[in-house]
Amino acid sequence: MGVPRPLFLKMISVLQQAELAKKKSRRPHSLHLADKLLLTLNYLSCYRTQIKLSANYNLAESTVNRTIEKVENALIQSRIFALPKKKNKIL
Repeated sequence: MGVPRPLFLKMISVLQQAELAKKKSRRPHSLHLADKLLLTLNYLSCYRTQIKLSANYNLAESTVNRTIEKVENALIQSRIFALPKKKNKIL
């Protein structure tokens, strides 16, 4: 199961707008926006751990965590997208 290309491009557009709105830092990003989005989608849809993602993307675990938070926040703040809510499981 994947994200349709038009939806992916719309998400990239939202992230680009959020990137333009924020204050620029002097340090360049280690990942492009598409890679940041893919990392976040892998985390949300495949339930991969941040440790595994950090190994796959050759990043520190803290960088993976910050990236996921920033992408999630940008998508939520756009009010175009909503993240799935975690269901309470009764055992």
